[in-house]
Amino acid sequence: MINYAREERGQGVPLTDAERRERHYELYGNSLLPPRGTGLRNQISGPRITGVEIPTPVFAGGLGFLIGMILGPALIASTDAGSRWLRKTAESKFAARA
Repeated sequence: MINYAREERGQGVPLTDAERRERHYELYGNSLLPPRGTGLRNQISGPRITGVEIPTPVFAGGLGFLIGMILGPALIASTDAGSRWLRKTAESKFAARA
């Protein structure tokens, strides 16, 4: 209700006492209103996290990395050249250990 009232009225127009009382009740569970402006001085310290958002480039990069790690070897092994390269690499690593 409060957000809807703000959208209709626009920015810069203060809430009415009824709207302030309703918002105060939603936040603090009582309808005793403090004087106007005291909330600016007595703000709750610490972050108020309502939802976590991951930036799109970070999400896309992480998803691409995971898909590459899972599907990369399968895609390499599915081609003739990739299969030969994997076989040669594996043989050289095993020969170095022996």
